[in-house]
Amino acid sequence: MLINQSPRTFSDQQSTHGAHFPQTGSSVVGVVAAVPLVQARYVLLLAQSGTAEVMALGLSDDGADATDLGCVLMVLDDGPWREAVICRCAELKAQRGCKVICLYDSNLDEAVRQTRNLDIFIFLKTDAPHSVIASAVVLASYVNTFTLSSGLTSMTAPATAQPSTSPVLMTLTARQTEVLALLAKGYSNKAMARALLLSEPTVKLHLTALRRIFNASNRTEVLSKAMKLGLLPY
Repeated sequence: MLINQSPRTFSDQQSTHGAHFPQTGSSVVGVVAAVPLVQARYVLLLAQSGTAEVMALGLSDDGADATDLGCVLMVLDDGPWREAVICRCAELKAQRGCKVICLYDSNLDEAVRQTRNLDIFIFLKTDAPHSVIASAVVLASYVNTFTLSSGLTSMTAPATAQPSTSPVLMTLTARQTEVLALLAKGYSNKAMARALLLSEPTVKLHLTALRRIFNASNRTEVLSKAMKLGLLPY
């Protein structure tokens, strides 16, 4: 779902802190941003709108106890940690099955391209009215709750799809797949960073995500499980 422009049909009254929105139920809303101040701003926005319980998830393991995470607000800026934010949200989506709302700064095409594997629920400009952002969170959380309660998550690909396709492969982002391939070749973190034009901290985030996805404690176990699933050659 794409919302390319901030709608002007929302009144100033609705976009102020006095607006009230229906509760999203028990689902927690997480906010992921590279800059703590930006993250705090959106946490405050959603908390004041009264949409749901809100958590600042950041780029670390914060929010590990949020088992009922229903929606993630991903704030993309043009800084060097942009891909790390995407990686963190991909990890959360793979673990929790939550909806992801992408707030982007300027270039929608670039945001869509970089997040193409996340199946983004809604794209919104970062300067969208508060009421629009809060309403998007409510909608995403309700859709996620309905999907879970109705059992729609059990509906997989059509019967004609290849049954040998690994569910783990379906959760990997394009970048995680690249990191996994370089890991299999014995690349160090620094070598991966050079090859993929990433920073070493971003590479570490991808490796952490891979360990979680494969439920592995180290690189060797990641590779072993990936080979058993047919994702890597023996």
